[in-house]
Amino acid sequence: MHPRMLVGVRVVGSCSVASRTKPFKASAPRAFKYVLMRTFAGKAKTSIDEVLEPAQTDVKVRRPRRKLRTLNPERLSAQEFINLSGKKQPVIRSPTTGLRASPRYTQKGDAFFPADTRGFFYWHIEPGAPALTGQVRFRITVSSDPETFSAGKDLRLPDGDVWALTVFDIARYKSHSLFQDALLSDGLVTEDILDMATGIQSGPVGTSRTVWRFGQTFLVRFEHHKTTIWGVSNSGADKMILDGLFLSRPHRGKPYRGLAFLQFERSTLPEHDGTWTVVLRIVKILNLIKFQVVDNDIPPEPKEGELVMMLPRGPGSGSWKPWCSVLDNNPARPKTKALKSLFEREEDISQGENNSKLRHKFYPPQSSANAG
Repeated sequence: MHPRMLVGVRVVGSCSVASRTKPFKASAPRAFKYVLMRTFAGKAKTSIDEVLEPAQTDVKVRRPRRKLRTLNPERLSAQEFINLSGKKQPVIRSPTTGLRASPRYTQKGDAFFPADTRGFFYWHIEPGAPALTGQVRFRITVSSDPETFSAGKDLRLPDGDVWALTVFDIARYKSHSLFQDALLSDGLVTEDILDMATGIQSGPVGTSRTVWRFGQTFLVRFEHHKTTIWGVSNSGADKMILDGLFLSRPHRGKPYRGLAFLQFERSTLPEHDGTWTVVLRIVKILNLIKFQVVDNDIPPEPKEGELVMMLPRGPGSGSWKPWCSVLDNNPARPKTKALKSLFEREEDISQGENNSKLRHKFYPPQSSANAG
């Protein structure tokens, strides 16, 4: 008997009866056996045609993979359009090398990307900025057409800051190997830059506040006890900590809560004439809530356009005055190292005679005793 002629076997007690009928197509025996078994159990409610043609819900639809070929905004195509909506740690792949990247929405990785997070990963760096300030950002667009890139908006974090992966993030973690490869292939960074970023211990991460020039804004919270800032130059990055900018004294109460953009400026106050002194200005207040605090000294209410104030240390030190950092006093301090890049950048831009004299003051020439 030809196997295709044996359609099914119905079991009755201990006897079996084979039946012959017209041959089915090759896939029929398994389907018909299923129908016979269901009929014998008295539960059949499906025709054989329905069994041979499964319902659409049983068919697995393969989702399109997230692919990335370039981070150069000028070379983007519809193939780089990626949907991150509702994902916690999506996997991005290279279609040619097989390398992957697994970006997170927040540093802790405990949050999902917001709805409608569709667009393009790209490399962002300000004109004239040090290479170490470069970032991978995500531009949200209305469609997969790269022509809509310029009209899009960058993805932001819950606190309003821009979502980004710094070159330090990318150089440090294997989970960003795809971004490393794309940046090198596009010629956007060099191996030396990645090596330099890797060599800086605990360098800036995506949520870090980095500055490289005067007038560059960064986000702060009024209620935070400490704010970490990184001064970045062509030769590296240095960290400084701004301690309790808007807290009361001496018990460090929190009379204000909210967010604001600040910026460093070269001081033009008369008492700082002829020195390397930096002050802080409040550029934009996003929100501000005032609280009643019981303490000896409450800082003045923050206002847009005004300088950040501080209370000099020590008993009987006087009233609140503009926050400042005098770099001449202690060139070896971490804060001084971080802020000196702002003056260096200003000098590179202006190339003025006065700045040149200040540079010689800050970097005094070798004495004759130590020379050659």
